Amino acid sequence: MSYEELKRKIITYIDENKDPLIKAAFYSDEKVSAIMSRLLSEWEKAGYRGSPIDYATYEELKILAEKAEYYRDAPRELYLRKILRESIE
Repeated sequence: MSYEELKRKIITYIDENKDPLIKAAFYSDEKVSAIMSRLLSEWEKAGYRGSPIDYATYEELKILAEKAEYYRDAPRELYLRKILRESIE
């Protein structure tokens, strides 16, 4: 899959998704959070040109696309259970 196809998959499955729980589950994932932190830092250094995803490596995009596909199809209860577990720990 090309760099642009991976970006499109992430945008379609997450950014354009109307369900806020899907977005929250995706962005709270540890790997996604770590990658996004790096991308936001690079985006800031570049003077906010483009979007954060433009600064991802191909490998990072593959991980993000894989996670996007997983969370797109994940039941909402999965994220709700995660929130509940974290709130009582």
